[in-house]
Amino acid sequence: KVKLNFENPNRYLWKYTDRYLQSPVTTSQHVFETDTVPFLQMVLNGTMEMYAPYANFSFYTQPDILRMIDYNLSPSFILSMEPSYHLASTPSAHLYSTEFDQYEGLVDEVYSQVNEALSQVAGYRWVGRKVLENGVIKNTYENGQDEKQILINYTEEPFVYEQDTIAPLSAFVRTGKEVH
Repeated sequence: KVKLNFENPNRYLWKYTDRYLQSPVTTSQHVFETDTVPFLQMVLNGTMEMYAPYANFSFYTQPDILRMIDYNLSPSFILSMEPSYHLASTPSAHLYSTEFDQYEGLVDEVYSQVNEALSQVAGYRWVGRKVLENGVIKNTYENGQDEKQILINYTEEPFVYEQDTIAPLSAFVRTGKEVH
């Protein structure tokens, strides 16, 4: 079977989309918005693979990594074996920094942090998102038998939720709650 990747596809293409690339992670900047909400990602969760903006093009800070976890997005990179100056006279000239050797450590770091959290909810439905406090998010996932929660702390201070302490600028997965 051929898998189709689309970059920010329109709704009419969703039924054909296997991988949604460059998923939006920012607000629309409308005045009436008070928070960024991953509405699109929640709607499409489980229907296709979804990927964050390319991390080697300025989407790799710790808050960006937390946003990948918060929005349930896999990390993505555009990488090449050779230095990107080889692309200068091609249609890919806009890819100004792609050499794998420069990004190997970043790829490992970003992937391991995101995978540590999201691999624990693979196959689960994303059923809720709640802002516990400014900068602290709780995402809830269920699979029919149990529930898992991912707590994301975007702040510079530890956050205590029930019996768990979430370190600053980190994500924490809570497991073991049965669904009735």
